[in-house]
Amino acid sequence: MKKILTILFLSTICLASIAEDKWHPIPSWPFVYSDFLPAVIHTHDGKALQVQANIHIGRHKLWYKSSKQENLEAKAGLIRDIRFSNNERYIEVNKKICLIVREDTIKNKVHRLLQSTEVDMPRYNEAVRDMKMAESSSSFDIAGLNDLNLDMSVRESSEIAEQQPLPLQEVYYIQIDNNTFEATESNILKNLSGKEERNAYRAYTRKAEVLTGNFNSMLDVYTTFFLK
Repeated sequence: MKKILTILFLSTICLASIAEDKWHPIPSWPFVYSDFLPAVIHTHDGKALQVQANIHIGRHKLWYKSSKQENLEAKAGLIRDIRFSNNERYIEVNKKICLIVREDTIKNKVHRLLQSTEVDMPRYNEAVRDMKMAESSSSFDIAGLNDLNLDMSVRESSEIAEQQPLPLQEVYYIQIDNNTFEATESNILKNLSGKEERNAYRAYTRKAEVLTGNFNSMLDVYTTFFLK
């Protein structure tokens, strides 16, 4: 009995450790997933490509492994959608690769709630300033985030910066057919169909705390006002 309890205790510790082991992108590996995953890419010209892929947070682009195992960036405008082995699906919108949180068809029009994982630049800049004070190197730049034309996946950064997870935020977009807009309060009001709906939205936000960038808030707004 004592042996069984010991095994259960050790198993509990192991499971707790796994649960706490979350993926935190760092400056030299600023990707959505901790590793490249199998994915199927559908292009606008009808091709279906099977590759190992990932989403680059800093550049908002799809990256994939070539036959030589090089990490390459897909050209903008070529991708129709990407489906990863974990069943998460992405599309390119406004030059950003966005996760499809929800997709519906209403009156023959596609409605989507989209999510983009992005670097929180105010918090990032604050972290850079703090690190610059601690490190006097004049060439200090966390993985090229100050110059997005540089390849952040291979750019060397300081040892201190390497240990720091990137400050991230979720930015949400709503897509109705070919119209896509960031899900801010002003944009939502602009894209509601009339005065009655705008008044309903204002009344809704007074009753429910709607937080821009919050998953539950954005999903509630989408399902309440954009599935008609």
